[in-house]
Amino acid sequence: HEQEARIVAQAGRLGAITIATNMAGRGTDIILGGNPESLAIDLLLERGLADLSQVSADEFATARAEASGICSSEKEQVLGVGGLHIIGTERHESRRIDNQLRGRAGRQGDPGSTRFYLALDDDLMRLFGGERLAKLMDSMNVPDEEAIEAGMVTRSIERAQRKVETYHFNIRKNVLEYDDVMNKQREIIYRERRKVLEGADMRDHMLQMIRQVVQAQADQYINPQVQRDEWDLRGLLQAVSTFVPLIGTIPLSEFEALPGYAAIVAHLQDLAVTAYEVKESTLEAEQLRQFERYIMLRTFDQKWIEHLHDIDALRDGIGLRAYGQKDPLQEYKREAFDLFQDLKLAMQHEIVRQIFHLQVVYDAPPPPPRSMTIQLNVAEGETPTVDLASLAAAGIPLTLENLQALREAGIMVEGVADEALNGETPDEAEETGDEAVAIDEPSTQA
Repeated sequence: HEQEARIVAQAGRLGAITIATNMAGRGTDIILGGNPESLAIDLLLERGLADLSQVSADEFATARAEASGICSSEKEQVLGVGGLHIIGTERHESRRIDNQLRGRAGRQGDPGSTRFYLALDDDLMRLFGGERLAKLMDSMNVPDEEAIEAGMVTRSIERAQRKVETYHFNIRKNVLEYDDVMNKQREIIYRERRKVLEGADMRDHMLQMIRQVVQAQADQYINPQVQRDEWDLRGLLQAVSTFVPLIGTIPLSEFEALPGYAAIVAHLQDLAVTAYEVKESTLEAEQLRQFERYIMLRTFDQKWIEHLHDIDALRDGIGLRAYGQKDPLQEYKREAFDLFQDLKLAMQHEIVRQIFHLQVVYDAPPPPPRSMTIQLNVAEGETPTVDLASLAAAGIPLTLENLQALREAGIMVEGVADEALNGETPDEAEETGDEAVAIDEPSTQA
């Protein structure tokens, strides 16, 4: 991009012909006669100074003074021939791009001109009125190589550009409306997630979720719009007990004795809140808050990812609703809203279920080593010796580690060969020609 900017910056020099796209050198100032800064850099590069960072301030000032003299002399000549001339080989779909290109030729009152060349088979003319204009030219017997400069042609091109701009604007507007649906949902989820990350006390929020979960289950099993004989109280207790296990221990008759829907829901919510307080009493308050934040964050992330996949699948096929004379955007908004409601309910269910099934298991510390005492009667000058029966009577387990520890302490164990303490098997001892003695554990009687 730096090299491209230097090339475009020198497009105003005398005799310069610069071939570029209509988007090249955006933001680069084209000065008639040349840009002294860019020309100074070019002069230094021509003199073999490849690393400009090593150029001193005096050297650069000298080069810039020389470049300024060249640009000043060429500017007068460029002004004499009419300034910068822009030649466009086609018209862009957007009038804004063409106007930006025209603006290169009239910098701050400098003289300049612009001319565009088009063909009737260009994409812009072919899609919007080119065939009609071609038939008109054929009827007038206009030669193919003759340029058409009529105002009617210019107006036709501008109308085609307006149509293309309107088409692209409607596409961007439609995409923005679709994205706005997800943006609003994202703001809601991220706002809840930010509360958890900032360490807010989520106890009141947990109680609210517990009541909402119980309410949702009650609406499913004991709808107040139907007769009480059609209620499924047993199914309601089983469903709620999957979230709050303690409710499964309450007898069904206790709920059958309640007068109506409101009383049953209120009683269930009170029981669930009580179960939460019991869970809270078994743990430290800050510890439970930490578990709640962890469970919420994990559930938010997992369910949100699943929701994004569902929304993508919905958006891929929503355009087919137009065949049923329905507005795809309105259908997308409606179904995306339903999916978002299901997402919030699924998050509440998962969080409440994990909180009530939470069990903290503490790792017990290892038992302290047990000291064992063996009394030995050893005469002076003799090696201390103990047999396997004495070890068993002292309660010392006959393990290889214990036997090796006795040997390191200078105590000989009768009935155990050195090869056994070294970890050799009888087969290995036969290969080396030594005799291996296995450890015979004493019987209970011994």
